[in-house]
Amino acid sequence: MSDFDEGVILRAHRFRAEMAGYRLERGHYMDGEDDRADRWYVVLASLTVSTAADRTGPGFRTAAAAADEAERLASQERNSRRRP
Repeated sequence: MSDFDEGVILRAHRFRAEMAGYRLERGHYMDGEDDRADRWYVVLASLTVSTAADRTGPGFRTAAAAADEAERLASQERNSRRRP
């Protein structure tokens, strides 16, 4: 993977999350002890204020894992709307 620009890969994962209705954010140790700067968090795109985002818990070690979670959450929401 050393032949690829890491910035391009990160933008691709962020784009995947955006397509699912989420965005990826880094933790920053400002909102509490669970907010981790070394982790990625999945945040609803409809939340316009970053400080309103829930960045508690373990988060995800990689942007790829966080993007996968965004897609899983979107799929879960779509499936729950289909059920009566």
